[in-house]
Amino acid sequence: MAPSAVHDLKTLVLSRHPGILIETHEPERAEALVRAVAGDLRIGRFEWSVTTGLRRDGDGNGVYQTTDPARALAAIAELEVEAIFELHDFSPYLDRPELSRAFRDLLDRLSSPARLSTVVLIDARVQLPPEVEPCVVRYDLSFPTRDEYRQAIAAVVESLRMNGRAAVELDS
Repeated sequence: MAPSAVHDLKTLVLSRHPGILIETHEPERAEALVRAVAGDLRIGRFEWSVTTGLRRDGDGNGVYQTTDPARALAAIAELEVEAIFELHDFSPYLDRPELSRAFRDLLDRLSSPARLSTVVLIDARVQLPPEVEPCVVRYDLSFPTRDEYRQAIAAVVESLRMNGRAAVELDS
């Protein structure tokens, strides 16, 4: 992940923005960015999706019965940890008035200066309700840098060489 992207997102988290939106068709890059920021800040990272529920990074077991979006928001509110809570494809649920209110209440709770916690929405395409839009900061995930492309290509080449599935030779 580009150092500038990590720095930029880390600055938003350290500025106590309780809600950040990353609109992208590359969720893997967004996840890697959030993971890098959480690692730099030495805080926890939780992921949520409607299929897996809320779970701590690296823990295969989710928080019980949190595939329901309302239960997930309630669980996040109850957790007394400093963390980044990564919610995938969550924005469509915010059209429901009860979830919109619960989400805004959660962001109010997380904005406390005593706790470094942030919700990061990662969605491919987002149209937030008007009452939610001012509560989040949009973060633009820029295209990969040349170095990131080189690293990705090098990793693929190395994998192919190690598996013996292809002979690969690259020049500059």
